[in-house]
Amino acid sequence: MTESANSYSDIVSFKEELHQMFSWVSDTEAANLLYPNHSDAELRLESLRGEGALIRLPRGLNWEYPRFQFDLAAGAVIPIAAHANVDLKAETDPWGALAWWETPIRIAGAQTPLELLARGQLTTRLVDNLTAMRRQAM
Repeated sequence: MTESANSYSDIVSFKEELHQMFSWVSDTEAANLLYPNHSDAELRLESLRGEGALIRLPRGLNWEYPRFQFDLAAGAVIPIAAHANVDLKAETDPWGALAWWETPIRIAGAQTPLELLARGQLTTRLVDNLTAMRRQAM
């Protein structure tokens, strides 16, 4: 096997592993969650995704959204998740944005942004600082 084939295989394996770390909702489920009883729900969802507020990834012939971005009880996108996704440029690098959510943060005691989000400890200031550091490292 060539080096490029190994690299491709590694990327595919990484993406599959990352995908399995999350629970997902389909395009239709996300649209119905956010905009129940709206005939243009999928169009509204597409607009929100186009702003970079949501991570969306292909799965077969369909699209899926990581469930953590949504407040299921409120039927809304979690504002701090949307803010982070915009900063992470999720509309152009959804895999990079998704990986960021599972990357331990040293200054946060090795917790991931996803863990901080679940505990209500992820703040706009922390997101801004972390994404600025990420951009500087690139």
